[in-house]
Amino acid sequence: MNKTRTAVGDKKRQRSAIILLMTMVLLGVFPLDVLLPSFPALAEHFHNKPSDIAFSISLFAIGISLSQLLIGPLSDIIGRKGLLIGGMVVAIVGATGCVFSTEYGWFLIFRMVQAIGCGSFVLSQALVQDMFEGKERDQLRILMITASGVFISVSPLLGSVLQQFLDWPGSFFLFIALALGVLSKSFFLLDDYHVTHHPNGEIFRTYQRVLSNRSFVGYWLIAAIAFACHFSFIVISPLIFMDQLQLSTYEFSLTLLLYGAAYIAGGIVARILANRLAPKVQIVLGLALIFCSGLLMLFFSSTFELSTMTVLIP
Repeated sequence: MNKTRTAVGDKKRQRSAIILLMTMVLLGVFPLDVLLPSFPALAEHFHNKPSDIAFSISLFAIGISLSQLLIGPLSDIIGRKGLLIGGMVVAIVGATGCVFSTEYGWFLIFRMVQAIGCGSFVLSQALVQDMFEGKERDQLRILMITASGVFISVSPLLGSVLQQFLDWPGSFFLFIALALGVLSKSFFLLDDYHVTHHPNGEIFRTYQRVLSNRSFVGYWLIAAIAFACHFSFIVISPLIFMDQLQLSTYEFSLTLLLYGAAYIAGGIVARILANRLAPKVQIVLGLALIFCSGLLMLFFSSTFELSTMTVLIP
């Protein structure tokens, strides 16, 4: 990519850049996890079953995934700043539409609009590359990964607080406020980087070359399997813990807090093993652990009554 790299120099500008990036990391996980404790309230508001509300989470994930396919190439064409600001506007429109939706169909449509706008958060890694250099860049990336795990852990608990005081629209109000902050900081902080002019069809040819690489496709599928295990649990967790086990929103949030702690611990162990084991060995161990955990969960479900521990332990 041909662009002008502007390293963040003075301390004040550096702090502003870090705040912007960390807020983007938060908003990247916020719309999914913070809404989980509000499943019963959403089901009551739209006169639907909680299992139907779970579809909105899946739809959001699909929308953000599809939008990210175009965000990267488009950022080379129209620049990071314009694309991020545009994404924030779209996401805010979608979140506002969700708040004022009176029918579940419209709620799903606006959730998809919000997801498309949230796809611009993938630019956080590109902004780190543009704005930082050397050790600062590496340290910030580690900080962002760690923060992502922490945000995943505490988002349901935050969602419970918002649900108690502001009902289900509370999570959207907070999202809108944070998104406005990102929009404002992006406008005043980011530079207009030089962009690359691609020939017609170059974007699609690039994806064709990437998808024809068997090694990439193999690693991509492995990552997809791992994410599917995590995401499927997140989507179904309100149905298990609140609908079937009748946990309160706070009890449910604390349960997911334990899950999030295990998620963070797994990342720490993975970083330690990365210095001692070959990548292929790490992948095999990870897949074996996922497989054995699935078998253990199947055994628990067929042998014991459904409980918090029979779900959380595997």
